[in-house]
Amino acid sequence: MNYQGLIEKFVNDRDETVVNQLGQFLMKKELTLIDFIVYIGDYLQSTELSTRSLALTLVANVLEYLPNTFLESNEIHHLVVFISAKISDHHTLIQPSVLLFRILAKQSAISDDDCTTMIKSIFSDVYVQSLPQAHRYKVFVILLDFLLHHLGAVQQLGSDFVCNFIQSMDGERDPRNLVLCFQCVQYMTKYLDGCISV
Repeated sequence: MNYQGLIEKFVNDRDETVVNQLGQFLMKKELTLIDFIVYIGDYLQSTELSTRSLALTLVANVLEYLPNTFLESNEIHHLVVFISAKISDHHTLIQPSVLLFRILAKQSAISDDDCTTMIKSIFSDVYVQSLPQAHRYKVFVILLDFLLHHLGAVQQLGSDFVCNFIQSMDGERDPRNLVLCFQCVQYMTKYLDGCISV
């Protein structure tokens, strides 16, 4: 199978059928994740920002196709490190990077250390309120998921998490996002009590 050709089809023609095809190849073990990343590597490192953004979007869409139990801990780790480096490259790469973070955050094998790396990357490289509503929503979903399922990772950050979270939600007006923010605050009040000063 010409995997390179499929990737070109997505990057050049925005052909969404490529996502399902690549996802199926990964599921059937006909294509490994490492080989997929190697095939798409030139696009991920392109000098054209739009090409890099599309390549990241393709990676995100393909990974979203896979079950939450598909990735192993070491694969998640390498992807988190890679995306954390990419997210600071240019503002046009932030939205696909946030989408990738959201998908990786749902993977059952993600470690607390990778959760912490992801949180730090979001807080240091993403001005949340500059994002469109849907991407702000994704950020708040990630943070709520970590509060619910990876509390240890959040507690490691302590007051830094609290301060950065407050900054990220400052000015939020969308009702859907505010519901998530208030849920986060509820859990922070319960589990990060020592880090919150009234």
